[in-house]
Amino acid sequence: MKTLIKNAHILTMDDAMNVYENGAIEIADGKITHVGTEPTNADSYFNTVIDAGGSLVTPGLHNAHTHSPSNVIKAVYDLAFHAIGMWYIHAWTVNRTPEEIRTSTFLGCVEMLKTGAIGCLDHSPVTGSVDYLPGGGADIDPIAEAYLQAKMKAAIAISITDHEYSDIIPVDKAKIDADFERRIRDCFAKPLPVDQTMELCESSVRKWHGHSGKLQIMLGPTSPLRCSRGMLTAVRQMADKHNIGVHTHLLESKVQAELMQRRFGQTMVRMLDELGLLNERFSGAHTIWVTDDDIRLLGERKVSAVHNVGSNLRGSAGVSPVYKLLQAGCNVGLGADGSSSNGSQNMFTLTRLALAVHRIGEANMDKWLTTPDIMRMVTRNGARAELIDRTSGTLEVGKQADLVIYDLDSVWLTPMNDPYRLLAWCDNGSSVDTVLIDGEVVVEHGRVLTVDEAQVKQDAREMVRAIPVRNKEIFRVIEEITPILAEEHKQRFAAK
Repeated sequence: MKTLIKNAHILTMDDAMNVYENGAIEIADGKITHVGTEPTNADSYFNTVIDAGGSLVTPGLHNAHTHSPSNVIKAVYDLAFHAIGMWYIHAWTVNRTPEEIRTSTFLGCVEMLKTGAIGCLDHSPVTGSVDYLPGGGADIDPIAEAYLQAKMKAAIAISITDHEYSDIIPVDKAKIDADFERRIRDCFAKPLPVDQTMELCESSVRKWHGHSGKLQIMLGPTSPLRCSRGMLTAVRQMADKHNIGVHTHLLESKVQAELMQRRFGQTMVRMLDELGLLNERFSGAHTIWVTDDDIRLLGERKVSAVHNVGSNLRGSAGVSPVYKLLQAGCNVGLGADGSSSNGSQNMFTLTRLALAVHRIGEANMDKWLTTPDIMRMVTRNGARAELIDRTSGTLEVGKQADLVIYDLDSVWLTPMNDPYRLLAWCDNGSSVDTVLIDGEVVVEHGRVLTVDEAQVKQDAREMVRAIPVRNKEIFRVIEEITPILAEEHKQRFAAK
């Protein structure tokens, strides 16, 4: 199959940031064979010709940190910092059936595709104390199957843990009696032994890694704080064995940094490095409460840091030192995080936030992020975090044809001034007209072709009605634990 896209304003996002204002892209069997000012073949040579009519074309976007279980639970809480938010997310996502897991994944696929995202890094809770499959296990089949049907590219980081979620339960145990502590612990499944967890991960890697050229399987310690050194060592060994990625929540909250120092006598970043986990296959979401020495080390190891600005601000977690991370040599991508935390999987809800937040309190404009910086984060840098940058993230000869065509008749992109600025500051995803993945049209004139959107929305509405009844005891615990956690939160930030 040969496809031509002509008369397009092309942002290649390649190393030279080449732009072709009236350019052409030629595609053969899913790969880009030409990008330039003019086609190299006549229209008759191609099976399909798309006349972009001057429309804007960019690489497909990459959502470098999300949680598919949260796609169906938008706006289920409001006034909640990180720890309380985590409790609500847990209450709304545990004890689901495989069909419900598939529905939630599909809903996120629809939202991402309609707003230009062709790939994501999905940190999905599958094993350990946040296990949401009845009977336990690391069965990621419904998640993988949903992404394959949607024809999206996904790196699925299997979330694992063998310690309790110490960062979301009261630090001062004197504030809770024995009965309440038991009820708290009963909300979580007992973690599996490390060897069993790793066996389940191994089977998932063998089954799904590299499937159809669209799926990557990663190992996803939910947070190093919630894992033993033994589990983290096993993760490093398996990652090295299969040459796969490791993805984790890296210092999202202040309490995580404090507990880590108290438990291990060193920073989380330093411990990860000593265990051999920091390298170009490692990515850390949030990366907020890092020291200057941590940042230097992360840069030296060429890790990927994922900026989750929407959820970080909503949960009052803090602001990642993105400029310092970039200067140190880190690859920085942009991630929506779960819809429960951010509100959506629309990457255009994040671009202007990421631009603006780093300007507060910084008088030196040389340290402000630019719109090309942001567009790199949401395209090529996101592909790098997903470990598919050799084939996706830019529009270059030899790469897969993963791209987005934007309608310049959209009010959001009118008038057409600087395209980087318009996309990063002005668009909201509504301008996405057509999306190609591996050269195949998966969104046409705003309509997703690979998933039955109406059915998915109906299924999502039905499943969420049952959850509060199913998990009513967890919701009762949330009501009781909230004031205790809130008081500790205030004291923590009042301390010098």
